Amino acid sequence: MINISKYLSDLITDSVQAEFEEFKEKFVINSEKDKPWQYSTPTAIKLWNMNKNMTSSYPFIKSCKELAERISELIPTTGMIESVAISKAGKGPDEKSGYFINIYLSTSAMAQKLQELVTTDITYQTEKKLKVVVDFSSPNIAKNLHVGHLRTTILGDSMARLLEFMGHDVKRVNHIGDWGTQFGMLIAHMQDKYPDFLDQQPEISDLDGFYKEAKKRFDKEEDFKTRSRETVVKLQGGDQEILEGWKMIVNVSRVQFDKIYKRLDIVNNEYGESFYNDMIPPLVQKLEEDGIVVEDDGCKCIFIPKIKVPLIVVKSDGGYNYDTTDLAAMKYRIEVEKAERIIVLTDMGQNFHFKQVEGACIKAGILDPKTTKFDHMCFGLILDENGERFRSSSGESVQLVSLLDEAKERATELCKMKHENASEEIKLTEEEYQERGEIIGLASLKYYDLKQNRSSSYVFSYDRILDSKGDTGVYLLYMYVRLCSILRKGGYDEERLAEVAKETELILETPEEIKLGLLLLRLPEYLDGVMNDLQLNMLCSILYEVSTQVGSFYANNKVLGDPKEASRILLIEITRKVMKTLFELLGMKTLEQI
Repeated sequence: MINISKYLSDLITDSVQAEFEEFKEKFVINSEKDKPWQYSTPTAIKLWNMNKNMTSSYPFIKSCKELAERISELIPTTGMIESVAISKAGKGPDEKSGYFINIYLSTSAMAQKLQELVTTDITYQTEKKLKVVVDFSSPNIAKNLHVGHLRTTILGDSMARLLEFMGHDVKRVNHIGDWGTQFGMLIAHMQDKYPDFLDQQPEISDLDGFYKEAKKRFDKEEDFKTRSRETVVKLQGGDQEILEGWKMIVNVSRVQFDKIYKRLDIVNNEYGESFYNDMIPPLVQKLEEDGIVVEDDGCKCIFIPKIKVPLIVVKSDGGYNYDTTDLAAMKYRIEVEKAERIIVLTDMGQNFHFKQVEGACIKAGILDPKTTKFDHMCFGLILDENGERFRSSSGESVQLVSLLDEAKERATELCKMKHENASEEIKLTEEEYQERGEIIGLASLKYYDLKQNRSSSYVFSYDRILDSKGDTGVYLLYMYVRLCSILRKGGYDEERLAEVAKETELILETPEEIKLGLLLLRLPEYLDGVMNDLQLNMLCSILYEVSTQVGSFYANNKVLGDPKEASRILLIEITRKVMKTLFELLGMKTLEQI
């Protein structure tokens, strides 16, 4: 697929600069909705304001209107463009007003572009492929994934999927918290509770419970607190028994994490904080030698321009912290991974921290914004109906597995209710209902999160998530199933669709056909928009818009049994493929029957 907006921009810019060599401005092309034309450009106004003295070189151009008219004449009305017209901006006199140039697309050219998609995969490759690191999910060892990990995990996976789809070289990174003072406490507790842990691996399925037991002892037992601190020193010194205990706790946690990731269809590469541990001392030494790190109140810090609070690189007790690890991670990703873009996903609460990290890396020469772009893709919180942090009835964080289970159970009941009055042949086995409930429940949960403006917090509600009407995952899956049903009833399998595509010319004739066809062709514009702004809710917007528009199309245009059936079937199949692509980019599985 091509980005029509970019195609028009390149075409018009080249055509205009062939006559006006001094015009170096790239033409901005805006997509239009609910207007007779499909695209417009305001660039003639900007060019006129920048070159009002051009009348000496071009005496026939004395106003923005005349410039817009001349540019319109230069635009070739072939291929995608059927015609061009101008319209006045505002209500002032013609000679003093600015003018937009409006572009009308050729419906036959649109139809031809669509027809190419019937027998090919939906693809859109970016012109400039980058090496991108996407850092997401990032749970802590010895703690279960909880509701707070939902957004980073889902948003990060979808962002990685989009980048991969566009052809970028993506490194998915799970920056887990697997190092630090808490491990002395955890290992000491394991030594007491499971003294034979080296010979027989203990069963620690309740990670949160195990952590709470250790923390309770740490807070109340002085002897245990002292031994925990001694254990940390041994861990950092490479004591073999302590390292084995550490590995055991990490592995138990990893098994628990992987169960959730498998359910959510998440793939990532684990790079724990421990991975960067050996890189930190030489990094700190280099920063000291370069005068980047200075002492302040017993700590070693980096003072960053325009940021009042310094980044603490070495604590007053000589230890390293989260800040130090993130500096080492940035250095590794840029110098070893050769990342040209780094995207880190955490909640809004860490926004200031990552401004410090970015500023410190720039000051230290680790990060050059000209060659590597850093983005903190931050997001809001998940709230309950009272606008508070979403927690369990006991006031603790809701475990993510509980959230997924509840969504699955509710979706399973929806499937059963849908078949309540159906014949026995249509009804499913319990196992089949459970399978469909898992797909519908998790897809709907993902969609509800992804459709939010990521910068905002949102209220969590199972009723809204699993509503079969409106902008929800359930509705979208129903619409997808409806398209599959039309194709199935008409006997249009992959082989027959290929035959129809060879024998039939796709025609966009009715308003619904034209509107749907244009929307499908605009997919690359949405993808580029998300790539630039990191707002994945734009993908949800086009998926919902496609769903409602195809519903309007088949409600007002008969498909099966109509003289135009073949052409309309092709449009249905292309819509299904675009929807399938969007579902996959959002990490949502689909069904062909419900």
